Amino acid sequence: MLDRSRCTPTEAEIVARAQAMIPWLREQADAVEKARMVPPATIQAFQDAGFFRILQPRRWGATR
Repeated sequence: MLDRSRCTPTEAEIVARAQAMIPWLREQADAVEKARMVPPATIQAFQDAGFFRILQPRRWGATR
């Protein structure tokens, strides 16, 4: 069985996930600007969405 958590998302999946996050990111924008850092919750949301895997070479674990 293919482990989807290790798969690189398709372009359409990435776009859909990014669009779905827009309202939440807008809600967080003022707090992020004030803190002058990206909070761990945002980093985790990006990781969960697969954004960090889109450029990861297969030899380092990315799969389709």
